[in-house]
Amino acid sequence: MMFKSFCIGTCEGGGRAERRLPFTPRADATFAPFEVSDPFGLRRAIVPVFRRDSQGWIYGMGTAFHVEGWDAFLTTQHVVDFVGAHEPLGLVPGRLLELDAKGDQPILYLGLNGVVFGQVDVPDEAFASVAEVIYPMQENDDPLAKLQGRSAIEAVADVAVMRAKYHPRASLPHTLRVRGSAWTPTIGEYVLAAGYATLNCQVLDENERRALLEEGMYGAYARVTGVHPNGRNSSHPTPVFEVEGDWRSGMSGGPVFDSNGEVVGLVSRSLPPDGTNSGIGWAVDLPYLRDVVNSLRHRT
Repeated sequence: MMFKSFCIGTCEGGGRAERRLPFTPRADATFAPFEVSDPFGLRRAIVPVFRRDSQGWIYGMGTAFHVEGWDAFLTTQHVVDFVGAHEPLGLVPGRLLELDAKGDQPILYLGLNGVVFGQVDVPDEAFASVAEVIYPMQENDDPLAKLQGRSAIEAVADVAVMRAKYHPRASLPHTLRVRGSAWTPTIGEYVLAAGYATLNCQVLDENERRALLEEGMYGAYARVTGVHPNGRNSSHPTPVFEVEGDWRSGMSGGPVFDSNGEVVGLVSRSLPPDGTNSGIGWAVDLPYLRDVVNSLRHRT
C-alpha cells in the first residue's frame, strides 16, 4: 500500500471527540473491498436502500448517506428510479416526486438500538420510509414520446435527494461532513468509497436480511484516473471523476471520501475487475453534487 489508511467518522462522533475509525485495506489487494464493522458510527450514517413492493417483499437496491446540515439522504438517481417510473406526462422538471402509496416504496435501514447477539428479528423502527424523493429532470427531445404515451421527462443527473419519515422509536441517523472548501480531483489521488457491496437488486428473505444487516458494509479504495466535467458521454451527462478500483454495484449511492475523511463525491456507476484490470468506477464530483443538492433541497 502506497498511502496511509484513511480515518473516517461521523459528525456526532467528532462532537464527542471519539477516535475516528481507520479504514485498513486488505494487505494482498489494495483496491479489493473490505468489510467495515462500525455499528454505532458509520453504520448510523451510511445505510442500505431497499425497494418494498405492494406485497411487502423487499429488494436490495444500493446505498445512501445522511448529510450534515442538509437534513436529507443522498443516493444516485438510478438506485431510486423506480419511484418516477410511472409519473404522469408533463411532470415539472425538478419537481418533488409524489410517492404513490400503492406503488413500490424506497425504505432505509437505520440500524438496531442497543447491543444484540446473534440473529434477531428486525423491528419496524429499524426501517425508515422515504417520504420525498427529488432529482433533476428535464424535457427530452423525443417528439414521439407523448404520441406513444411515454413520459417526456428524463433524469439529467445521477443524484437524488431523499427525506425520510422516522418511526417514533427509531434511532435517528448520524451525519457525514461534506468537504466545505473547493475540491478538484487530482490524477493519481486516492479516494475511499463506502457502501453495501452485496446489495444488488436481490430479493431478501428474513434470514438473508438479518445476515446482511448484521454486517455487509464495505469500504474500497480507488485511484483517480480521469476527470469528466461534462460527463462521460451524451448518455451519461453527470460530471464525474473516474477511478481505478473495485466499487461493487451495491455501493451505488455511497459516499466517496478524501484522505481527510470528508465526502468529496458519490458513487455513481462501475465496471467490475475482469482479470486484466482492477475495475473502473465513476463518482459524481463534489462541486456538481453540491450544486444539485442546493438547487433541489429547497424545492416543494
